[in-house]
Amino acid sequence: LKLFWMNWDNYNEYDVNYINHVVVHLKPTVLLHLSDETGARPEYIHVFNKVKLVYRQHKFLYKKEFGGENKPSIKYLPLGYHSWDKKYYRTNHISIDKKKYRWCYSGTPKNNRLKCIEKLSFIKPNFVKRTGAFETTIMYQNSVFAFCPEGNVGLETTRIYGAIFNGCIPIILTDKFKMENFKTTFEIPVPFFFATNLNEVINIIQNTPINVIIKTRNECFKWIKDISNVIRTNIITACTINKLCMN
Repeated sequence: LKLFWMNWDNYNEYDVNYINHVVVHLKPTVLLHLSDETGARPEYIHVFNKVKLVYRQHKFLYKKEFGGENKPSIKYLPLGYHSWDKKYYRTNHISIDKKKYRWCYSGTPKNNRLKCIEKLSFIKPNFVKRTGAFETTIMYQNSVFAFCPEGNVGLETTRIYGAIFNGCIPIILTDKFKMENFKTTFEIPVPFFFATNLNEVINIIQNTPINVIIKTRNECFKWIKDISNVIRTNIITACTINKLCMN
């Protein structure tokens, strides 16, 4: 078996021992692991060690008894990567000077998000409300920046990539530790804007020069294309090498 797609454990249908049994039996060359969002099952590391190439979502710093994750055979997929072709639209992007909004946000105003949004609201024009799929696309297309606070359990959210696909630059609000961890997650460094406090977010939205905005947006477009090519190439290469070894 060349490829094994694993997206079950968030539903608690199968335990790690069962998945391990499947991997041992099928001997896949590549394993795609799209769950364990909270990092509650570090024992998956023992399963990963039995596969030549693992692409997973969510990066956790597991304890030493689980062997850690600093291994070249374990790489990372951007959140929602498997749905990019279905959910995101590739259109003619609106030029910066013709966008309606300086910044936008769509999502549930939970945790400290509501306070952040209230403090940012003086920067106008902006777009802030719950949206449907098609509204979200239009929102990003018409916005220069997308405010991206942390998700339910981690820094990464799908709004980061939804914004990029539609010509909008993410501003990710997080602490320094999570920021540095995220910057080194993928095989190509991310070009997004990061901020450790709301004043930095405000400064980015208000004071980023137009030439820097255009440059960063182009870098974001390029990153999306390049990271997809790297992931695709690595998977094809692993499967090809394995086939040659078997022959």
